[in-house]
Amino acid sequence: LTIGTKGANDNALVITASTTGQKFLVTGSTSGNGRPGGGMNDNADYANPKIIKSDGNLTVNSGTLRLSGTSDGGEGLESKSTLTINGGNIEVRTVDDCLNAATHIQINGGSIYCKATGNDGIDSNGTIEITGGTVIAQGSEEGIDCDNNTFLIKGGTIIGAGSQSMGGGPSSGSTQGFIRLTAAASTQLGIKNAAGEWILLYQVPAATSGTGGGQGGMGGGNSLVLLLSSPQFVKGSSYSLFSGGTITGGTTVNGYN
Repeated sequence: LTIGTKGANDNALVITASTTGQKFLVTGSTSGNGRPGGGMNDNADYANPKIIKSDGNLTVNSGTLRLSGTSDGGEGLESKSTLTINGGNIEVRTVDDCLNAATHIQINGGSIYCKATGNDGIDSNGTIEITGGTVIAQGSEEGIDCDNNTFLIKGGTIIGAGSQSMGGGPSSGSTQGFIRLTAAASTQLGIKNAAGEWILLYQVPAATSGTGGGQGGMGGGNSLVLLLSSPQFVKGSSYSLFSGGTITGGTTVNGYN
């Protein structure tokens, strides 16, 4: 499944989609795993509506995507193979994972905002590589999760926020600098370079209590684990981290200025 065309105007394609509903329980003696036709006392939960799903690869090249889901287990963009984002203006708000792939997530560009109230903002059951774009991912469990598999950062502005540690963080093959820290929820963070110039400003979101996505939804508390990365993080340079205060001026979108 391919959405949009590389290099196209994002306003030329607008997709607004939402799903709702709850799981329903199948019981009885109709089949194994609760499916019609088998064993006694079999139970199964069904109906976890995905917003956009591909049984193969899923690629987003351009477009404006506004996706929302209120169902436990409902994911935003899901690929049963590789999810690739080359561009687009993407905003996903779900209970379960906002972005999910079975084998690999590749982000090369675009503006991406993910907020998952019951699981991970971005979740790959395999590997993740980010080479460009602006990525803001908030999850009640992890902002960005790849089950401790390879996670490479080679470009882009990245902010991940969650209640858990995001595994071991980016892998050793990453070529762009990053910072991992714990910060109080609902506070302001700023990073200055050695010249005293602001290079990143972020309003840490309120902690979100999990409601039970893929692994049962954890989260909450008064602090979040953050992953911050920017092309302006240069090896060998020094930076200063500030917290508290008020962010004024500029344009703040989903907490990032």
